[in-house]
Amino acid sequence: MFFDSTKKTMISVEMHDGYDIARFAEEQARLKVDLSKILAEAGQDRIYNIDPTTIATDVESPHVGKAFGADRFLQFLKDRDIKPMQFKAFGDSASDFEMADELGRRNKPTDFVYVGDKSKLDTVKKDYKVEYVPGFDKGTLEYLSQ
Repeated sequence: MFFDSTKKTMISVEMHDGYDIARFAEEQARLKVDLSKILAEAGQDRIYNIDPTTIATDVESPHVGKAFGADRFLQFLKDRDIKPMQFKAFGDSASDFEMADELGRRNKPTDFVYVGDKSKLDTVKKDYKVEYVPGFDKGTLEYLSQ
């Protein structure tokens, strides 16, 4: 794992490319326990969220995140008088659904394209269309190329 210093709104510890995903998941579980202890000892465990994704473990503030990003994107579009007829959000982890949830909350026609581990979709129930495309970034690229 390595600390991703390019992230500006969260702490992100990511898997090195090519690392064994099953082994990463085991190590990630231990990291989550350690991070939870650190946040609890600092009295911050009710403020910050730990989000283990397929290839990273993120520590996120409730004042930033995917819903906030969707809100900022909508403001960007409004400032430019751009009025999309349809939105598509993409992601590979549970927290990525926050984008589509926020768009839906604002009554924007939204679909979600999930490119992560298909087994994680078993419990996902949303009011908008969720489409599965395998392959993470390659799946996203393939989908957008169609």
